[in-house]
Amino acid sequence: MTTLGGELIINKSDQVDSGSYVCQAQNIVGTRETKPTKVTILIPPWFKHRPANVTIANGAKVEFRCDVHGSPKPFVTWRRLDGKVPFERTTKTEDQHLIIYEVISEDSGVYVCEAENEAGVTIAEARLVVVAAPEVVQRPHDKHVLAGETTKLECMIKGEPTPIILWKLPHYKSIGVLTSSQKSGSASVSEDGTVLQIENSSPENSGTYACWGVSSGGGISSHAEIIVVEEFPPPMLGVGPMDLKVALGAMATFPCEPVSESSPPTVTWWYQSTIQDPVQQVIENVRIKLPQTGALIIKGVEQLDSGIYTCRITADSGIVEQAAILKVADDTLETSQLTFLPAPPSKPKVKTLNATSVHLTWLPNSQFSDR
Repeated sequence: MTTLGGELIINKSDQVDSGSYVCQAQNIVGTRETKPTKVTILIPPWFKHRPANVTIANGAKVEFRCDVHGSPKPFVTWRRLDGKVPFERTTKTEDQHLIIYEVISEDSGVYVCEAENEAGVTIAEARLVVVAAPEVVQRPHDKHVLAGETTKLECMIKGEPTPIILWKLPHYKSIGVLTSSQKSGSASVSEDGTVLQIENSSPENSGTYACWGVSSGGGISSHAEIIVVEEFPPPMLGVGPMDLKVALGAMATFPCEPVSESSPPTVTWWYQSTIQDPVQQVIENVRIKLPQTGALIIKGVEQLDSGIYTCRITADSGIVEQAAILKVADDTLETSQLTFLPAPPSKPKVKTLNATSVHLTWLPNSQFSDR
């Protein structure tokens, strides 16, 4: 509207009112105009679409929209409140959207779109939550446990957000699952949920145990079996030494592979030149090697190496040993493997079991028949 005094008043000005204005005066004598006056209507930045909160899987691409208007056109910048924007993996589009590629857990945080022009500044925030599927970093191991002992299963699972660890017991129908700081019977779970402990174990505790890791990123599980026995059988020889006849200067190898269901067994070797001579423990040196496999290796065999070598396996449940004879031949043409002592049978297996008897079967040397 124009006042009587010639003033131009624009009510409720808008961006469309921007432009060049000319004041024109006219009477009977003629018409005169002022020089054009440029008018710019300043409009503070305002959001047509604000960026929204996003929860997304690890490794995906995320896009934050930030549709902002104003006069003059606002300048848009992106920043992060609680850390650094991963600029090496980000792009700002022509319409000021922020794209982050291959997001990782460390990208989680609050992102800010800030729009500014001559009329003012406005901001909008959006939270990014990157979820990583749970991953088992330490699996529980199968265990053989003696009745009355305390045993533990450990299970460590990582993820983002941190997964809740649940333990499923063998008799799940009656017991269900346990989580951190919970207890049921002789079973209890540690405060952080990573350890399941069974006190005063009994055969009823035997079975398959499962640990589950659950979060908004998914779920994962791992299993272990506990076998509780009244007592452990003594250790056994899986593969034992056999009599050898080797040439002078050659190498002699005696295997000794232990089998033990109780504590980890230890293997030692013993030597005596004849059955009447005292027994001496074999010590590793330049020619004699005792690898972790339990074997005995003698390099550059000499005549003094002839004799009886005994592999002894020791565990909490007992001791087992097996001897073999080493003969050093003067003539290399006479060397061969000779059997002076019988090889051991296979590990016994339970065929039938009742309250008063047990029926065991095993395989003798290279023969397939029950004994």
